Amino acid sequence: MSAYGYNRPTTPHIARYFEHGARFTRAYTPGGYTAIAVPAIFRGVYPRRLVWTRVLQTNFLRLLRPPLRTPSRYADPRGD
Repeated sequence: MSAYGYNRPTTPHIARYFEHGARFTRAYTPGGYTAIAVPAIFRGVYPRRLVWTRVLQTNFLRLLRPPLRTPSRYADPRGD
């Protein structure tokens, strides 16, 4: 990127933006996967402090917690 010193103007719009904004030379991530890092960065907490909820019917990489057991799950489906 030209904003970080590359000789060719590969990203002129970003370079112009950085003339009046902040530019970071080091970046750290709280997680090795985007699915972990982005929510942690947006919420400002470590990944282990995040509460994961089931959104999709998948458990790829075991990131989602199993559904909570509520009293209604133990109730008889006939209403008894």
